[in-house]
Amino acid sequence: LRAIASRFWAAGAAGIYLYNFFTAGPEWNERVLNQLADPAALKYLDKRYELDQSARFTTPYHCAYPVANIEATFRYANPAAQLPIILEQSLAGHAPQCSLEIADDLAAARAAGVLARCLLTLRFDTLSPDDEIEVKINQTNLQAAARHGPFYNWKRQEIEAQFWTRYPAQIVEVEQPWAHLEFEVDCPPLRQGKNELEIHLKTRSRNQGAPLVLQAVELLVAYEER
Repeated sequence: LRAIASRFWAAGAAGIYLYNFFTAGPEWNERVLNQLADPAALKYLDKRYELDQSARFTTPYHCAYPVANIEATFRYANPAAQLPIILEQSLAGHAPQCSLEIADDLAAARAAGVLARCLLTLRFDTLSPDDEIEVKINQTNLQAAARHGPFYNWKRQEIEAQFWTRYPAQIVEVEQPWAHLEFEVDCPPLRQGKNELEIHLKTRSRNQGAPLVLQAVELLVAYEER
């Protein structure tokens, strides 16, 4: 939410309206809404930028494609999603590209000494430790020393399913199905505004019969505690 709000403020929004968050509870509302409503307060708060996923509305409490009723409003009101991407092994260096928009002024934060880290996370299904993947940001190759993983069997805190039916809604740990790689990234090559990512599958494990699919791209921008 912080990343989305920051992008809207940077684009010239006059205000931010949240839909279906009335069950979040008073503590959450007071803390989070005060942050989202104030661009100055958001400036040096941690954010997680994400690319949208076309299968976002195929969860158990949403309709599978083709969607209907109110789900169609959510799915088709947004620009075309960049994910998922099927990665094909290529020796010629051809790689799919995607674009990640960052509202934070990373260069200014680095100069001020308040930028703690930027962590790029790529989430795949059927990822094998033997798969060789090359990642570039703005035509800069991310070195192997900056890579961590792959990681499996991880969990994330999320608001409970059908959160609109319960007050206050609970935060629960949800096991995630995808393996992921992490990359420590500096500024540059990261920059404020549009960032171009290239994900090149150089070698695919022979033990994997299914294609390798990039399901999620996330960038954590973390700041020093103040």
